[in-house]
Formats: sequence, structure tokens, C-alpha cells
Amino acid sequence: MATIGEKIRRIRCYRGLTQKALGSMVGLSEPAIRNYELGNRNPKQDTIDAIADVLNVNPAYLTNSDMQDIDSVLIQLFQIDDYFPISVQDSVDEYGNNHYGLYFSSVMINTLLSIWHNQQQGVINGTINKSDYVEWKMNFL
Repeated sequence: MATIGEKIRRIRCYRGLTQKALGSMVGLSEPAIRNYELGNRNPKQDTIDAIADVLNVNPAYLTNSDMQDIDSVLIQLFQIDDYFPISVQDSVDEYGNNHYGLYFSSVMINTLLSIWHNQQQGVINGTINKSDYVEWKMNFL
């Protein structure tokens, strides 16, 4: 998972903005944006909110960066399970490979997963281009 600075840089570039332009739009200097992107400094929450507003993403998208490896992903899933119970079910594909799926008891989560699934299927069948899908993910939260 990317750091806040890496996410800012990726989205800034995706939006076609320079560090100077983003800084100007947020009321910061170019070096301040550079230092955030390089990880030399961490922005305060009000700055994250301002950057997210300019980049048109949810601030949570920028700050959720604690899943760096498999262990941290599993820890996140365990924490989710504490609030929104998950059942793990196994299945076997046509080649005999085992797969495991996560199933949520929350109707709201299942509804949101259905929307996500539909977006992914749109990319697969060509009704949604990859760029629109990336945009949807960045704006969803």
C-alpha cells in the first residue's frame, strides 16, 4: 500500500497537475508538496482535507496506508470481522484449485460490494474504461 505522499503524487500526476499547481490550489508552496510526496513531512489533517478536495478524492483515500504486507491485510480483515462479521468459505474451481471467499453478514457491505463488482465487470466487458474505473474508486469513499 502506498504512503500518503505516494498517493498524493500518483493522483496529482493522474490529474495532470504539477507540484507547483497543486500547491497553489491548496495554498501551499511547491517545496511543501514535494516534501509531502517524498515523505519528508506529513501533512496535518486540515492540509490532507484541502489536498483531497483539490484532487477530488475522499481524504480517507489518502490516509489509509497501513496495509504494507500480507500480515497487515490480515489484521485489517480481523478488525473488520470484529465490527462486520465475515465468514470464510472455500470452493474449488474447474482445475481443482482451492479458493476462499469472504462473505459479510452486513446488507450494506454486500450492496456496496455488488456495486464494486458491477464496476469491475464493466471494465471486463468494455462498458467502462479503466480510467473511469480508477476515477470511480478514488471518488467512491
